[in-house]
Amino acid sequence: MGAFNPLDYIPPASLDLTATATNELIKPSEKPDVVLFVGSPAAGKSSFYRDYLAPMGYARINQDTLKTRDRCVAEATTLLQQDTPIAIGISLLTQLI
Repeated sequence: MGAFNPLDYIPPASLDLTATATNELIKPSEKPDVVLFVGSPAAGKSSFYRDYLAPMGYARINQDTLKTRDRCVAEATTLLQQDTPIAIGISLLTQLI
């Protein structure tokens, strides 16, 4: 079994990931929404959040910093009740149970 490469699943025509193209693809909805990142460590989840979602007002939920699933759920619940869009990053090595 080879390594997973997400670029193998993206059509070549959509690979223009300049800041302008990405900002045109990702726009927060009028209601708070949730972006879920799942991937291996060092896959770029945090970098994508920092470069594209943080400037648009998304708050970040990260089990590496909050330490427990319960704290992540509580923080996400609070932010969504405040109409704040959130981005959740989950490492494939992080246990969610």
